[in-house]
Amino acid sequence: MPPINIVAELAGVEALAWTTTPWTLPTNQALAVGPDIEYVVVPGAGELSGRRFLIAADLLGTYAKDLGYAGESPAEDAAAAIIARYTGAQLEGVRYTPAVGLLSPMPRNGAQEPPGRFSLPIT
Repeated sequence: MPPINIVAELAGVEALAWTTTPWTLPTNQALAVGPDIEYVVVPGAGELSGRRFLIAADLLGTYAKDLGYAGESPAEDAAAAIIARYTGAQLEGVRYTPAVGLLSPMPRNGAQEPPGRFSLPIT
């Protein structure tokens, strides 16, 4: 179980998850984190202002524009906005709200939805 202060710090933060099988998200009971991987909390910008996101630090620059950073240097702007850092080991046991209701039903013809990224609220 993670320390209470980490749980409190992450309340309301949305964990960004990437999957090639989005139809499994409603039944997933956990998100995997690498124990030695660094994760950061960064506020959204632009249309995402007011929201906070948890993402692997190494991926922040790649997804800075997706998080609303639109200046000349989105990756640098996002890095400068980091408000917290955690290792995966520190995140072990943190609970999140599963993605129930976030996805459309599987098409009846068996076609698959494309891979996607989802934000999952941490509870």
